[in-house]
Amino acid sequence: MSHTKGPWEVVKHKRFPFQLEVKSADGYICDMEGLSDDDMPTVDANARLIAAAPELYEALTDKRFGSTAGFLRKIAKQLEDEAQQVGEEWHSIYAPRLNAIADEMDAAIAKAEGRQ
Repeated sequence: MSHTKGPWEVVKHKRFPFQLEVKSADGYICDMEGLSDDDMPTVDANARLIAAAPELYEALTDKRFGSTAGFLRKIAKQLEDEAQQVGEEWHSIYAPRLNAIADEMDAAIAKAEGRQ
């Protein structure tokens, strides 16, 4: 996937008081604007979320373990195997949740890459 390299940052627009810009070292990403001071907490939160996108994407697609979701699935499998070997139920309690989180991560990556 090709996107503007991070990091991205949020800066106040120089001329418009209710507008924020998301920028990278390479330049402009987008504007976020509100209609009044009341809108700005939400505008700021949305702009910060957008600015975090490159780091979030990199964290989710970390190739050191295949992917972050793949790494969670490996841990879940190990917990399930240990639960069967030692007979301790607590090991298997976490495996379904780890798998569900991995599925959510894969869905977010697919959305970011335009596959969903």
